[in-house]
Amino acid sequence: MFCSQCGSKLPDGAVVCPECGARVEKEINFSDVTSYAGQRVQQVSDGIQNQMEHFRKSQAEASESRRVKTINELFVDPREQQRAVIGGGYLSNMLHSGILKKGFGVLTDCRMYYRGKSYSKVNSHFIKTDEDRTIDIQYITSSGFSYIRNLTWLFWVGASLLSALAWCIMGIGARSDDTSMLLFLVACLFLLAAVGCFIAYMLAKQVIYTVTFPGGSLSIKASSYGVKEVRTFDKALHLEIDRFLRS
Repeated sequence: MFCSQCGSKLPDGAVVCPECGARVEKEINFSDVTSYAGQRVQQVSDGIQNQMEHFRKSQAEASESRRVKTINELFVDPREQQRAVIGGGYLSNMLHSGILKKGFGVLTDCRMYYRGKSYSKVNSHFIKTDEDRTIDIQYITSSGFSYIRNLTWLFWVGASLLSALAWCIMGIGARSDDTSMLLFLVACLFLLAAVGCFIAYMLAKQVIYTVTFPGGSLSIKASSYGVKEVRTFDKALHLEIDRFLRS
């Protein structure tokens, strides 16, 4: 180690230079600095991990408190026997997580239960609502399906076909081949638009399943669950109504 002022070699442990009397400046040990910085980073990282672990545990405890252990806890009488279900996947998710993402219906030998998204008919339109409904079997008066299509798409189908026909007529009467080809190309584009609008019309069909009772009704979009599944539920519902009327 040497003096920074005069360059003389310094003895070990020297505080001042024996030659010029300048105060000795100790060299910084960068390995100690790096070690200290690493320790601080590790402490911060451990703190963040502990906070995340605490957050996960609190979320798990909150989810556990919301969770329904069995479907029987949903019933008015735990002795009720389940007959049919609409939206079994949504029901299973609600039982395990306590979170209802869409909606489900459960039919027992005594009642029909529904929780989640549904529709209420106002005049000729259906408005989306949230329902938590329990209906006794004896009060259900009817059930059925409504088929709704968006007729606006049919209008665009007709308009596109008429436009294609008009462009074809103009193409036939064109004076040059280039102009004629261009007009026929435009006509083809309108024909493709007509096909697209017709496909949209077919896909936009909605099937609404409605259960009516004194004072109101409950409607769900059967096409969202599968019409076959809802028809199976509807058959089971009428079998239970028949059983109740015979008893």
